[in-house]
Amino acid sequence: DISMVTKMTQESFSVCTEMASFYEKEVGLLNEYVLQKKNAAEYSQQIADRIIDYLQENYQNDISLQMIADAFHFTSAYLTKIFKKYVGDTPQHYLTGLRIQKAQQLIRQSPNLPAQVVGRMVGYEEPSYFYRVFKSTTGMTPADYRDQLKRNG
Repeated sequence: DISMVTKMTQESFSVCTEMASFYEKEVGLLNEYVLQKKNAAEYSQQIADRIIDYLQENYQNDISLQMIADAFHFTSAYLTKIFKKYVGDTPQHYLTGLRIQKAQQLIRQSPNLPAQVVGRMVGYEEPSYFYRVFKSTTGMTPADYRDQLKRNG
């Protein structure tokens, strides 16, 4: 019967129209989600970059993870998560590496500068702690590093 076929066709058409509308909405939501994720990733990368800048400008000061988190208005856990994702290291470990790199640079530039002074200049008030961190990072004490430079230089 034609009226029944017509009715079924109209219902099918109506379902197809609803599905198309649903599909359009879903694609729109998906695109919005992807854009938000991209923006969130860019924002997180910017935060990690700003933390690096902050550490490079303040490495010689007494810095704790909580101080960094407070400066950027995040929890220390969230800040560490973002930093580790984009830098591949924790902020504290990055800071330690930066300080030791700066200490090595100071020793190369001023070989007669006492190690405890170098330690203070890169943010370590306690000389014994500086020696321990330097040795655990480089495999040698500041004095051994200085001697190696003299032998090789």
